[in-house]
Amino acid sequence: MQKRAAFLALPLAMLGALSLTVPAVADMSFSPGVGLAIDAEHALNSNKPEKSIEFGEKAIKSMDLPPTYSSYVWNNMCVAYAQITRFEMAIDSCDKALKYDSDDWRFLNNRGNALLGMGLADEAIESYSKGLESHPDNGILLQNLETAHKYKRFGGIPLSFSQRQLRL
Repeated sequence: MQKRAAFLALPLAMLGALSLTVPAVADMSFSPGVGLAIDAEHALNSNKPEKSIEFGEKAIKSMDLPPTYSSYVWNNMCVAYAQITRFEMAIDSCDKALKYDSDDWRFLNNRGNALLGMGLADEAIESYSKGLESHPDNGILLQNLETAHKYKRFGGIPLSFSQRQLRL
């Protein structure tokens, strides 16, 4: 049983690697919402998911984010929620990011990871497969798709990951 738990922590740990860098601002004069988006990214990269979510929510509520920033903030909130095992909130955040770009493989991958975290292997497989439609050779998607198939084949196990396990 212990082996499977570590095995399933792998795709969830990849979420951190798939956070997105907020685009550079050319003239460095940006709105408060963009500043909050940058703060959210820094918090996520500093392994402070709760703080990242707090900044991300404020950035979204500011209503002054360009669409690219909004999608990145939602994706990074997906990552942060998954890191604290709030998978339903993670999926909701990924879905909101996907409204801006329905084919972004990173959003689809992160959504798949959150679905797999909930034990929904079939749905995770769908999400990874959709990402592979536009990026057929993507190693991360291929690895996570394989992980989801193995999870399904083994009948799944309950997932309750600690922060330490998410970083494996």
